[in-house]
Amino acid sequence: ESQYTVEGVLYAVTFVPPLEQYLLTTMRIGERGRRTLGVSAEDAEAMVRDIGRLVRESEAQGRSAVMLVATRLRPAVRRLLRPSLPRVGVIGAGEVGSNVKVAIVGSVSREISAVA
Repeated sequence: ESQYTVEGVLYAVTFVPPLEQYLLTTMRIGERGRRTLGVSAEDAEAMVRDIGRLVRESEAQGRSAVMLVATRLRPAVRRLLRPSLPRVGVIGAGEVGSNVKVAIVGSVSREISAVA
């Protein structure tokens, strides 16, 4: 994670815990073992917009932020962000070194509906 830290600080955008827990329950294993989020296209787009806005706000203050998620969500979230936000790093919580201070710059919270 060293490429993302600034003087030992990792600036991060997160999901609020209830949303992160919900996303974990929606995760699907798709073709070729790929992990994807079982949320609607509208919810996925809204989350990408929210993440992009929070990252841009942080960058406007001179702080480059990453998306910090539960380690099991990382592949699916990276896949979600890659088309629109390819420069945003996605880091699993388990990958953050114990000597790194995490500074949360914003959290994504939204009511999303389950996809049957």
